[in-house]
Parts: sequence; C-alpha cells; structure tokens
Amino acid sequence: MFSSLFLFALFNFFCCFSFFQFLLTPSKSPIPHPTPSPQPQNTTAQRQPPQQYSQFPQQARTVLTRTAARQVQTRRLTPYETLYQNNQQDPQFVFDECESIYLALLEDEQKYKIQSDYMLSQTKITIKYREVLIDWLSSVRGKYQLKIDTFALCISILDRFLEKREIDKDKLQLVGCTALWIASKYEEIYPPDLEDLIAVSDRNFSRDQFIMMERIILTILDFRITVPYAHHFAERFIAAIPFADQNDKVLVTNISLYILESSYQHYNSYVGHLPSQLAAAAVSLSLYFIKHPTHYPELLIHAAGYRFQDIRSIFCELWFAVDNVHQLHQQKKIQTQQGIRPIKVFDSVMRLYNCDKWSFAPTLVAKYDEDMIPE
Repeated sequence: MFSSLFLFALFNFFCCFSFFQFLLTPSKSPIPHPTPSPQPQNTTAQRQPPQQYSQFPQQARTVLTRTAARQVQTRRLTPYETLYQNNQQDPQFVFDECESIYLALLEDEQKYKIQSDYMLSQTKITIKYREVLIDWLSSVRGKYQLKIDTFALCISILDRFLEKREIDKDKLQLVGCTALWIASKYEEIYPPDLEDLIAVSDRNFSRDQFIMMERIILTILDFRITVPYAHHFAERFIAAIPFADQNDKVLVTNISLYILESSYQHYNSYVGHLPSQLAAAAVSLSLYFIKHPTHYPELLIHAAGYRFQDIRSIFCELWFAVDNVHQLHQQKKIQTQQGIRPIKVFDSVMRLYNCDKWSFAPTLVAKYDEDMIPE
C-alpha cells in the first residue's frame, strides 16, 4: 500500500515539474516563409476560352470550354450510329462507344458459343434432366427476385460446364445451384446467402460440397465468367426501331424477355445459337405478336446484321417453344377442372412473367401455326 502511494506521489511530481517547465520556456519565433509575388488579377474573366472558340457567342463559349474538343468538331455519324442518334443524350447508352461495344460483343459471342450437340457427350444425363433443372432454377430465381442478367449468366455457366465435363445425375442439381450462386455473386448487389441455397435444395448438399463444386466450375471455365447476354442485344435492337406508341415498345421489350428466358429451358431452341441471333428472332417474334406493321423492319436488319431468312428457323423454334408451354398449361388447367391427375408442366418462366410488371407477356403469345409463319 505504501509503495502504491509513493508511486502515485512521484507521478504527480513529474507531471507538475513538466508543466512548470513548459510555462517558463520562452517561445521560439516562427520560421519566416517566403511571401509569393503578387500576381496580376484578371478582372474580365477567371479563365479565357481557347482561341478556336472565339467565334462563338459568350454563352456558347462558356459551355464549349467545359466539353471535349471532339464534341465541338462536327463529324459524320457512321451508319450504325445513325440508328441510335436519338439515344445520344442517354448516358447509359454510351452513344460514342456504341459501335465498338457492339463489335466487341459480336466477337465475344463467337468465342463462347456452345456446341449444339454437347449433350451427346453426357452419358448419364439427358436433355430432359436439363429441362427439369432449369425450370427449378427459374423458380428459385423468382423466389429470391434475382435479375435477368443473373439467370442468363447461370444458364451460360451451366451449359459451358456441361460441355466440358461429364456429370452424374445425382450431382446435376448441385452444379445448377452452384452456377446460380456464382452468377448471383457476379451480378447481384445482395446475392442469396449460401445457407439459403442449401435450404432451397432440401439440404441434399453440404456447404463444403458447394464450395468444392464452385472451385471445380471456375477451374474448368478458367475463371472466364463474362459473356454476352441475348437480352442485351435485344434491348439495343429495340432501341433502333421507331414506335408510334411507347406502350408498344414496352410490350415488345417484355415479350422479348419472356421469349428469351423461355428459350433457356428448351435445348433445341437455345443451345447452338448465337445470342445476337436469338435476340433478333425474339424481337421479330414480339413485333409479330403485337401486330406491328412489319415483323422485321429495315432498321432491325441494319441493327442486327441479319436478314429474316438468316434467322427464320430460330424464329420458328422460339415460337414453337413458348406456344408448347402455353398449350400444356391449358391442358393441365382443363385436367384439374375435370378431376383428372394433371400432367407435369415446366412453366416456371410462364408463371413468373404472367403479371402486370411484365405486361402479362404469356397471354400475348399467339398460337403456333406453320401456315402463319411469315416469309
């Protein structure tokens, strides 16, 4: 106890001594800094505009000095840029780079094209297994309200992985769910937690299995995740088409998205086709459904780079795919009303888009008829 009091008194003594020493020490004079020489003030303006802008009025010169020189010099628009000249003021459209972006997307879609016969290398799963899996993934996407980009990337990862790696049927759900997990982390701001995906898969797989499958998928794909999406092409194609009524543009956009997302489930209508081809066919089919004056306008030819004869077979496949689901859904409804055990219909995409947000797109799909296919 006495030692503690002694240490406390010694500490107070040193504190008081330091304080009085600080008060008695004379302050040093500050180091003089060189004073800058006075600059002549410009009373007319803070900043003179460049000489090449002197021919413009004062208000125009003020604006021009804040813009890049390439915006001042008038240049002739390329034929591709002419299609989108009404989108110059849209910053998200990136008008100045729209042509180079489109050319880069065309190059990438060739690089990541999926072979149309890759399922022949799969000895333990069939096309039906893939259809069931994608229908289930679509319902998971709707449950967690994931973006269209997320689902498109998930299907791309799934098909590219199955193209390069043979898989057992008891691991197919794990591959699909892991592909959705990777796509969610890539595209979503708040991706679903891994525990949520484990729960939604009925806890058939553990956390370690998910992490191990993620490593396998990313290794097989060489960590190349970014691919062009068909709906991105569709949005640019629609932007090039003039619409008298903006409601028609919204309808065409929603129907095109519905058609494209429905095609992911159908192997023959999706695998083996380029995203730009699918987009052009989906936009043309949407124009046909809303009874647009022409189902494949001249501007769409210039925007997509395809004639209708080039994508006519894809046009038919997409139409048949969406109509087939619609007919099976009607048959299921009739069987339920009659008390008969209904057939199994993979209509998750149809139920997802059958709401006001998507303009009830499935109800606007016309019945497939070969005699009605335009030339």
